[in-house]
Amino acid sequence: GDEALGCDWLWGERFYELRDDPYWGELVTSRAYADFSRGGAGYGSLHPELGEHTVEVLLSFGVEPDRIRALAKDRVIFRR
Repeated sequence: GDEALGCDWLWGERFYELRDDPYWGELVTSRAYADFSRGGAGYGSLHPELGEHTVEVLLSFGVEPDRIRALAKDRVIFRR
């Protein structure tokens, strides 16, 4: 909570990082567990946006593209 966010030691140890979200603005998030010299670690992006992967998920379940377009037109699903 607020006590942890106000802890200078946690900020000094780089436990948190500031991230920009297009909807919420600046967010305080926790960093990845570790940094590695030869490989990727951490989070490349924040959570997916609402509807960001809807089409891909529906296609992976075999829903036809025409059906997906109809669902979007009827505002049953969100597409970004």
